Amino acid sequence: MSGIYEQHLAEQERDGFNTYLSKLVECDDISDAAVVGITKQVIASGFESLSDKQKYRFGKDVLEAFPQPKCSRCEALIPFEEAYEHIHELSYCSSCQHDWNKMESE
Repeated sequence: MSGIYEQHLAEQERDGFNTYLSKLVECDDISDAAVVGITKQVIASGFESLSDKQKYRFGKDVLEAFPQPKCSRCEALIPFEEAYEHIHELSYCSSCQHDWNKMESE
């Protein structure tokens, strides 16, 4: 049973990552045409479909340039499905944001 659960979690993470990559492409955060093409290939066919040279470019020009953001309070990783909204500004994870909102309302 845990294998099915782990597979489901992996699929959710991959879907969130693909959503994040799609937003980077759609919003022109990635400007190099070759890197845009590589990123689209990752979205469509997965990282393993890339050649070694493409993996290097994707790693350097996407993963290093746009790392998964962290909460500015607790430093927890922001889930990929929420990540795009957090890459251009300091912000909180959903838990810290909830705590902040609760504190402000008191």
